[in-house]
Amino acid sequence: MKLLIGKTIKNVEYITDAEATNLGTDIITAGITFDDGSKIISYDQGHYNGVGALYTNIEGIETLPVCASYITKELIAKWNVTASKLNGLKVINVRMLSDDELDYFGWTKRVEVILLEDNQCIIPMSDDEGNESGEWFFLKDSEVV
Repeated sequence: MKLLIGKTIKNVEYITDAEATNLGTDIITAGITFDDGSKIISYDQGHYNGVGALYTNIEGIETLPVCASYITKELIAKWNVTASKLNGLKVINVRMLSDDELDYFGWTKRVEVILLEDNQCIIPMSDDEGNESGEWFFLKDSEVV
């Protein structure tokens, strides 16, 4: 994940149906595309077919339900517009979640936190309720790296 340092976020949006199919799931999740074409996707192995959600401390961005019965195209479109606040921001560091942060969220699994140039952060979650931390897929040219 350290290889993200210095990259600029080009786009944040929920992945397409085709991308979900390529990852072996029928449920979509959030993805972050960078200026070099690489992409990270939030996921949680063994939960909701491996699909997770994103947590960010950026005002106005909320997580979306990952359960297919709750997601509508209108809700995804609204979230994608709101998440575009992240577009153009540069990653300045990647670090592990601290003990205090684990306690704050009530999680047991440590995960990488992406820190942005404006002091915001992005953290993968296992689901939209934040029941546990998630993980990251790193994709380059549609291949898992």
